[in-house]
Amino acid sequence: MKIGVIGSGSISDIYLTNLTTRFDGLEVVAIASKHLENAREKGEMYGIVACTVEELLAKPEIELVVILTPANTHYQLARSALLASKHVYVEKLMTHQFAKTQELAALAAEKGLYLGGAPDTFLGPAWQTARKVLAERMLGEIQSFSITYHRNNELMMSLFSFLRVPGAGVLHDAGPYYMTALVSLLGPVKRVNGFACGSQPERRGILPGRPGYGEPIKAENENRASAVLQMESGVTGTLLFNGDTVPDEPYAFKIYGTQGVLELSDPNCFGGELKLKRGTVDYRIPSVTDALSNYAPAEEDLRGLGVARMADAIRAGKPSCMTEYPYHVHEVIEAILSGGAAGHPVDILSRAEAFSDSDRARIPVKNIGHISLQMQKDAEMLHFYGEILGMKKQFTMTVGDSLDFYSSQSAQGSAENRDTYEARRNQPWLTYMKLSDHQFVEFFHANGKEYQIPSAPWSRVGYTKTNFEVEAIQDIRQRLVAAGVELAEDVHPTLDGSLELKVYDPDGNEVQFTQYTETAMLPLAADNRESTSAMTHTAQVAFQVKNVFGMLDFYTRGLGLKKAKTLTYRDLYRHLLEAGAGKEILTPVWQKGDRPWIQYIEVGPRQYIELFSGEGKQLAQLPDLAPYRGYQHLCLEVSDIHKAWEVCQANGVTPVSEISLGPDRSYQFWILDPDGNRIELMQYTDQAWQLKDE
Repeated sequence: MKIGVIGSGSISDIYLTNLTTRFDGLEVVAIASKHLENAREKGEMYGIVACTVEELLAKPEIELVVILTPANTHYQLARSALLASKHVYVEKLMTHQFAKTQELAALAAEKGLYLGGAPDTFLGPAWQTARKVLAERMLGEIQSFSITYHRNNELMMSLFSFLRVPGAGVLHDAGPYYMTALVSLLGPVKRVNGFACGSQPERRGILPGRPGYGEPIKAENENRASAVLQMESGVTGTLLFNGDTVPDEPYAFKIYGTQGVLELSDPNCFGGELKLKRGTVDYRIPSVTDALSNYAPAEEDLRGLGVARMADAIRAGKPSCMTEYPYHVHEVIEAILSGGAAGHPVDILSRAEAFSDSDRARIPVKNIGHISLQMQKDAEMLHFYGEILGMKKQFTMTVGDSLDFYSSQSAQGSAENRDTYEARRNQPWLTYMKLSDHQFVEFFHANGKEYQIPSAPWSRVGYTKTNFEVEAIQDIRQRLVAAGVELAEDVHPTLDGSLELKVYDPDGNEVQFTQYTETAMLPLAADNRESTSAMTHTAQVAFQVKNVFGMLDFYTRGLGLKKAKTLTYRDLYRHLLEAGAGKEILTPVWQKGDRPWIQYIEVGPRQYIELFSGEGKQLAQLPDLAPYRGYQHLCLEVSDIHKAWEVCQANGVTPVSEISLGPDRSYQFWILDPDGNRIELMQYTDQAWQLKDE
């Protein structure tokens, strides 16, 4: 779509940079300005034609006009563009008077054109994160919000002359950012009760060395405004905009729910830090506040993104939030300004739906490739997983195999401590046990090393257990009992609709066996892989989490995996009640309400990562698992390691290693989730040891 830009002020540079380099399908062909010499300067910088406004509007190839001039000029420029049959996008607000905005909207509708505008910061990664928090009900039921914004207008007007023109008061200038973000999160405003105060009679330029220093400043705009807003959803909240205070007073933008508080970033920015404060059900345990990642490769200024979104809507002939939001927000601003004079609340007639974000790119994951265990009792562990559970030994790699491989990759490869490794050349290093096609358990040998015993898994953050799917759980029970394995929990129904059996392996790792039934709550796609053991899949790998939302967000928005199911503590309560649990068990579960208990993340057919909430628990952390026996890491097999790397980078997940070829002839790189769990992404090659029989 060919674009003409009107306005060559300071904001034009970021627009021109982004519109000419960042967004596909857009072409800036001309720029116009009140001062033609300024337009020529920008034209030379960005390789576009400079012309007068009249010449720009007369160009038949221009379909969309982007107006970047002061607010009091918007009406006439936008009207002229619409009359010239051009779509229009305005850098906030559409006009400086709502009656004029209404007139332009009617004209655009009559001519079948789009009239839209900024701000578009709500499309940025910070606001995607905020919408995800609300969608996942991490705040419980939304109750209220509060917005406060402060600045010193005398300083701001000394810096920026455009703030002196009509329609550039504190509410008109800063309000659109906050209210657009608010509407994108909570939906349309229904009713407003507002008050506003006008300009101070005497202002002067206060910046030495700048034009107008010491001279009077006249600006008949609002300096202070406050309001109570009722959203269509029933949520209410307050706004306070003050332009007559100290310049360094921080803004505040918070949303309050029954279970938490979300502290939002500056809506003038696309990125920024968000904080999620989660209350606990026990007053003796303090609330937990987590800083949230936005899962974006960068959070730079993306102004112009709204233009690109509106252009997409124009091509598709679909409605655009970039037309709905600025109109709705301007009506709200008008209601705040007029409410005090009217002496009663003002109803808002326009609507604008809460924004829905697009899907993220997904890592090309095929399945859970393996879990990795560090053994203490090597012989007993291999006997348990091999002879008892029927896993097939795929290969054993020695210390020498590893040493030779890394030495062949680089002359410096294993020079450090080489003598130590040479002395251990013939010792087994790791053994792969196969349970089905492309699914393994990786065992690291102790070779006499004494590993520490980690604290009980349910008392700490991180890995807790592995579930293997079986076709007939009574058959695996008989197999275990016949081998003398003690049953930690006999076969029993679970809340997710499966049958489950629990044992501990010789090193004390919790192992569960799951048989899905017809009442299973999880999606169970067919998977016809060949099993080489008593199990068919690694069905579930469970982690107890500290950062409940952060972990969910990492696996869904960061890696692009799908959340398959959420079970709440209310679901658990009903299950325990049916099972006949006593009051001492039921009461604390009931108190946790509908907070998430387990989030199931789908990795592949019939394969999930379970994220258990540590709600109300004081959990220990083991940041470095190397000294401990037991679980070390989770491996996800991918079909394209380079595509997986690209998706991680595009979604803002930073790998902690480069892509490399391992001694097993598989490509791999590593990432960390928010709780510090290590995840290996692996692609097998034609020479991969995992695909060859020993």
